[in-house]
Amino acid sequence: MKKIFTTVLSMLMITFVFGQWNHSQQKKSFTIKPVNGDFQQAYSTKQDSKAPLDTIWYDDFSDSLATMTNYTFHDSTGNNFNWAWANTGPDGAYTAPSEIIHSTTYTNGYMLLNADGFNTVGGPTGTTMVASPVDMKAWFMTPAIDCSGKSSVVLRLQHKFRFCCDNDTKIQVLVSNDGTTWTTYDIRNDVKSNTASAPDPMIAEFNITPVAANQSTVFIKVYFGLSSHYFMCADDILLYEAATNDIRLDKAMPKFFYTNDFPRYYKIPKLTLQCQDANGLLLTAKLHNMGAAIETPAMNMRLRNLSMNNEIQFEDNVASLTSGLTTMDPGAIDTIVSESTFYPDYKGNYRFIYEITGSGTDNTPLNNIDSSQTFEVTDTALTIYKTIVTTKGTAVSGYRASDAAFDGDAAAQYIYLPCADTVNSISFYPIRKTGYLSDY
Repeated sequence: MKKIFTTVLSMLMITFVFGQWNHSQQKKSFTIKPVNGDFQQAYSTKQDSKAPLDTIWYDDFSDSLATMTNYTFHDSTGNNFNWAWANTGPDGAYTAPSEIIHSTTYTNGYMLLNADGFNTVGGPTGTTMVASPVDMKAWFMTPAIDCSGKSSVVLRLQHKFRFCCDNDTKIQVLVSNDGTTWTTYDIRNDVKSNTASAPDPMIAEFNITPVAANQSTVFIKVYFGLSSHYFMCADDILLYEAATNDIRLDKAMPKFFYTNDFPRYYKIPKLTLQCQDANGLLLTAKLHNMGAAIETPAMNMRLRNLSMNNEIQFEDNVASLTSGLTTMDPGAIDTIVSESTFYPDYKGNYRFIYEITGSGTDNTPLNNIDSSQTFEVTDTALTIYKTIVTTKGTAVSGYRASDAAFDGDAAAQYIYLPCADTVNSISFYPIRKTGYLSDY
């Protein structure tokens, strides 16, 4: 029997301790081999400083007059809260000029949406926020860019931002070849409300070949929307021709029990993973074909037992794309999923190891690897680090983000147990926050 428990709590980290049960244990065979050292590639995929190939178009925003004349600006709120050229930092009641972007050419100018400045009494130099701050809904757009004769196009830009107070905030790049139909790329990278983006600058890089290749009128928009604070900066927008082979691992996504809508477990009992209905541990990853060639991706999946210094190979190491396709066209984004699962026989700390290969010699092999995530197999303890803040009362339905919480709200956590068991105790640890509860 599968069990789902809903526990209403006011905390940000939860630990569950379970008793053991009689079960029909499932076994999987695997290969163990000793390894030396412990390579860690911590989310390098979107921050690589890859040298561009043949440049198609580039703007470092060194010419303020040309920028403000040739670019298009739009504010959907009708308040004239527009992007503008700047060479000093953002400012306002909650922002300081020291938060300027440190892009490659920031000293000669960059693009700024100064949300705090617009929402400060008296403008950026004031110290008091207006009574009813206005959410930004603003973009700037490049003039038409000629990509005729270019069979592949990669977009790269540098940016920095901080926003508040809505985790639905949109921070995006949009690409079009006619100024009417747009393809949208997220550049928020899971940054939460009231948290400064990092590193400084962040690098956004996408293969826009499906939209831009061989097109004479390519437009790039940068958009910031649905938050009233703080600012966004953008600089050094570059279009260049792609390398032949360059597949990128954008995000490693380990899953327990085939569940997509439950939070990550950081500690999990061995018997819970091995029970007959558990379905084990599944490795999935988000991929982006950054190259000019069609790729047939494969995923080499491993776990490393850090306590024993052993590397555990998946049984048959077969993976498939969730799209149902076997290949990825240039610019394609897809998810690759292991077709075998892992049931650990040993307790201890483990590291997930993802290694992606394509059809040819990869131009940027370092962004094909991720081994930044770990978890622990325990005797009885199961640990989760995420809660849900609900509307007033204890009803879980209609919950809102924690940064919009009110006095009297409750926090709830879904707990998934693949097999029947008895919960012996529950421990939780409140984390004190001031202002908005931005991390949850």
